Amino acid sequence: MIISLFSLAAPVAVHLYHRRKYKSMEEKVRVLQAQVKELQQALARTQEAIKEQNRQIREAKLRLNLYKGLYEAERMKNEGQIRGAIMQQCAFKEYFVLRAKELRSVKQGEELTGEEESFLKIFEAVISKSANLTKEDFATLKAYIEPRYSAYLRNLRSPDFAAVEGQYDQLSN
Repeated sequence: MIISLFSLAAPVAVHLYHRRKYKSMEEKVRVLQAQVKELQQALARTQEAIKEQNRQIREAKLRLNLYKGLYEAERMKNEGQIRGAIMQQCAFKEYFVLRAKELRSVKQGEELTGEEESFLKIFEAVISKSANLTKEDFATLKAYIEPRYSAYLRNLRSPDFAAVEGQYDQLSN
């Protein structure tokens, strides 16, 4: 009978061994499943954070483009104001140049052209702040000044008045 007990014990022992091994593996599987669940939750949180950051980036880009547009509009407005101021300075310079030419005409017989006389007449009305100036008058001034002072206007540079002052100094002597 002793043999038979041993012969029965061996399969039971093998069975118990495999059962313990299986339970150990089940425990490892449960631990791994828990880790997978944690990782999936962390992944979901990370994806949500990425979505939020992408939304913030899109919003920041939109704001940046808006500010760029506003900056360009303001720059163009300022450039237009600067260009207008430079055009006015050029017109003043041309006025002084033509008045000097007019003074020379008294001494040397230089005559003003019809275009120059028209410019002087309209610009004197501007200086005296005459209310009866028309858009055509301003267009005439612009058409007269732009070709003569295009480099100053294009580069937004004020004209040099030193040469004009020198002309007046020579005429007064």
